[in-house]
Amino acid sequence: MGRSKSKGRRGSSKTRSDIKCWNCDEYGHFKNQCTKPPSDKKEVNAATTSDSDDVLICCVEDTVESWIMDSGASFHAIFSSRKMKNLRQGNFGSVSLANNQTLDITGVGDIDLKTNLGTIWTLKDVRVIPKLRKMLISIGQLDD
Repeated sequence: MGRSKSKGRRGSSKTRSDIKCWNCDEYGHFKNQCTKPPSDKKEVNAATTSDSDDVLICCVEDTVESWIMDSGASFHAIFSSRKMKNLRQGNFGSVSLANNQTLDITGVGDIDLKTNLGTIWTLKDVRVIPKLRKMLISIGQLDD
């Protein structure tokens, strides 16, 4: 359940030139490898679902449509069901943010993502949270 399938070679890149640091916005390294002082660019909020031990961490300060790979997210999440396949709509609970805001989960489905390298990733069991501002890929769900 929840396993993401890739229609291509996962992790085939030998270089890190396509990796962007979340601290300095330069390419070639991860944030934890960055030599520049920590940046306070964005505020991050933590959230938990109301009926389980799942944790969702997301940024709600920016409205740019980009996917964020999140090691703290318990599930994949998106704000629109427009491009989803196998969509099941209904009441799937809610997510409570760290600022006590509650967002409803209105659907669950699958979505195909085309990477910069041209491969297709199919994310399974993606939660639809209409008021979410970022689209999240749960790194933990990729490994399941």
